Amino acid sequence: MIYGSSLFKKIGFSVSILLLASCASEEEGYDLLGGGKADVLGDERVVFLNYWAVWCGPCIAEMPELAEFSQQFEDRAVVYAINFDGVSEEQLQSDVDTLGVNIPAIIVDPQEELGYSRPEVLPTTYVYKGGVLLETHVGPQTVESMEAMLVHLENAS
Repeated sequence: MIYGSSLFKKIGFSVSILLLASCASEEEGYDLLGGGKADVLGDERVVFLNYWAVWCGPCIAEMPELAEFSQQFEDRAVVYAINFDGVSEEQLQSDVDTLGVNIPAIIVDPQEELGYSRPEVLPTTYVYKGGVLLETHVGPQTVESMEAMLVHLENAS
């Protein structure tokens, strides 16, 4: 009987090892515009997911603040832009270029996979730490408001 043979068991074992190795070698996260991945759940820093749209005046106004915060606190926090309208990658690139978005943009909205509610108001920022959604902030953010969130979450640990 071939199924009971040690050769079959060795082949099955080898295939299992190969499958596990290929899964483990894949980079975790969500594709970023321009390349790279956003590891929302595995990043040790505080992760801010900011929803915006080209038609949202407050979203456009807060973009320089998000970029400045991101640069000042890159060792402790990361900010990702997520387009609310779910546009194509090409349109997203055009919108990012037009508005001068200077933070990494996640191409496909991770909302369903991450399991939080879709924003009803823009801008909305979801805040993760250690892979856990801890806060949701509605309305435009500033460097100061985001720094206060960061300090609060760091002190809460």
